[in-house]
Amino acid sequence: CKNNLKQFGLAMHNYHEAHRMFPLGASLRTGSSGGGDFFASGIVMMLPYFDQANLSNLYDSVKPWEQQAPAVARTVLPIFACPSNVGANPINEPALAS
Repeated sequence: CKNNLKQFGLAMHNYHEAHRMFPLGASLRTGSSGGGDFFASGIVMMLPYFDQANLSNLYDSVKPWEQQAPAVARTVLPIFACPSNVGANPINEPALAS
């Protein structure tokens, strides 16, 4: 797990080097109703820096997140899975935020 955190930090710094800023928490665009439509998280923006350029290419930046291809949404990124937690599937794990 510690190595994954190091790789995440390295990816953040590489993103910063390329864009002169850290990734946004989310990318919003004004929708037809005048409200903001959620298009991508900072994680999506960082996919190429996680060695996930192919997955990044599958993400359609014109569509809102809920209209993305299921294969994109179901992909478990190795950087977010602790290698010592064998057999765990993060897709089936509940997640809470405060």
